Amino acid sequence: KPDPPKNLQLKPLKNSRQVEVSWEYPETWSTPHS
Repeated sequence: KPDPPKNLQLKPLKNSRQVEVSWEYPETWSTPHS
C-alpha cells in the first residue's frame, strides 16, 4: 500500500467555489511518467 501524499492542502480560491489542491509526493512513490 503506497504512502499517502505529504503536506496535503486545500486552498479555497477567492471569488470562486473551487478549491485548489496541492500536495507533495512521498519519496516512496515512483513517478508514473518516468
